Amino acid sequence: PESKSDDWQKLNFTFTRNLPENITDEADAASKLKGLVSDQTMLSTLSFVDDPKAEMKRIADEIAQKAKDAATNSLSNTDFQKFLNGGGNDDNNDSATDSE
Repeated sequence: PESKSDDWQKLNFTFTRNLPENITDEADAASKLKGLVSDQTMLSTLSFVDDPKAEMKRIADEIAQKAKDAATNSLSNTDFQKFLNGGGNDDNNDSATDSE
């Protein structure tokens, strides 16, 4: 492609300072936005979150997985009642052998 002698004048330069980011201040500011703006907007204020929508999806996935794990690993209601009543543990139910 041909270039004109004045093409250099159409160049735009952008300078960005490379300063360390204060993540603590960002997190504090973002937490203060909770309830005032959408979660997506809140996440977009954090410099280390590149894609707020993707981050919200990851958060939702983590919450769903934790709920699934809690449901899988929790005691059933029957087992919980046995636990509360001191039953269900064979080591503590040896009253016949303890009295001898």
